[in-house]
Amino acid sequence: DEQGSKINDFFLSSEDLFNEMNWQKKLRGQPVLYWCSRNMTFWSSISFNLAVLMNLLVALFYPFEGVRGGTLEAHLSGLLWTAVCISLAIVIALPKPHGIRALIASTILRLIFSVGLEPTLYLLGAFNVGNKVI
Repeated sequence: DEQGSKINDFFLSSEDLFNEMNWQKKLRGQPVLYWCSRNMTFWSSISFNLAVLMNLLVALFYPFEGVRGGTLEAHLSGLLWTAVCISLAIVIALPKPHGIRALIASTILRLIFSVGLEPTLYLLGAFNVGNKVI
């Protein structure tokens, strides 16, 4: 067909479509792999947000000499532990995205002031690499 008919293109790509349908059938037979592939935008979003967070932490605390673990005053440390516990209770009671974000933010701040910035960045980087594997 010289007029660029879609029928000709369909028959040329029918083998690729058949292979894709077989792959989808095999994928549905493996529930874990199917669940991971079905939520690819979710995993990409997590990876992007982790990369932005790590870049922000590096930009905010760049001269790493002054940031050490355990350098927080007692009342601020208690306030941070309270924020972690309250956000954890909110996530358990009402698992909403804002509560999960608050828990993650308070936990990361707690990690920065407990173990230091560099180990926290290593941990976030390892989590991001693990997320990319999925």
